[in-house]
Amino acid sequence: AEQEAAGYQMDHGRMHVSGWPFRLSLRVHQPDVTAPAAEGGWNARWNTLAMTALPYDFNRWILAFDGPMVLTGRGGITRTLTADDARASFAFRDGRTDRIGVEIDNFLIQADDEAAPLVRRLGALRLNGAIAEDDSLSVRAEMTEISFAPGALGVLCSFGAGYSIGSVILKKL
Repeated sequence: AEQEAAGYQMDHGRMHVSGWPFRLSLRVHQPDVTAPAAEGGWNARWNTLAMTALPYDFNRWILAFDGPMVLTGRGGITRTLTADDARASFAFRDGRTDRIGVEIDNFLIQADDEAAPLVRRLGALRLNGAIAEDDSLSVRAEMTEISFAPGALGVLCSFGAGYSIGSVILKKL
């Protein structure tokens, strides 16, 4: 309700609940999310979004994305994002997000217009994040097999397996 009041819109097709009593799984077909103009007015749509939690702990959720995601940003710039596997996990404490995790394998970005995306391929991404009381985000990420578009940063780059980023701290402005 808060997101709708803020101007976010979500449409979807059929929904299916399963897994009880061992887990609660919800599959949403054809989700379509649009942000309000104040948040960039972006739109994301994909085939299926699956959400899973244990019935005795709704403070931990795993989201899995199936099928290509079509992401449209400002000016109508569209990108199609695909991955062999794309999952995110969220842990909540006291009504707020406490930790996040992301795993993406064989991530590809396809440009649907003349402006090529900066990163064309990402072999794997593993990301862990913790959100502190002051709303700052500490992230540890590992990325492998990154392929940049020609001309990106003046050079076509391709990193081999094992390229990693140790720790990055972001603070809310």
